[in-house]
Amino acid sequence: MSPQLPDKDSEESFVFAFDFLAELAGSTVVSAVVSVSCVQGTDAAPAAMLVGALAIDGADVLQLVQGGIDGNTYKLRCVATLANGQRRVRAALLPIRAA
Repeated sequence: MSPQLPDKDSEESFVFAFDFLAELAGSTVVSAVVSVSCVQGTDAAPAAMLVGALAIDGADVLQLVQGGIDGNTYKLRCVATLANGQRRVRAALLPIRAA
């Protein structure tokens, strides 16, 4: 089960950090892919919530997220590839609720 983030208003934007520090064991994050899907409600284009390119900052993968449809819940998912060849995944649920 993915952890649930605090509610976000559809007008808000924020940088979400996927933390891979516990899995690095001396390695580094060399690449990543962030995706978003709608898990509750309907949204024909959930990927539009991802703004710009992701950034890798040490053990964190950072992605700017905005928008979403009020009442929907989305799953943010990040697949990181480490320098040692391992792949690790983080995911979290993001409910969109009007403030």
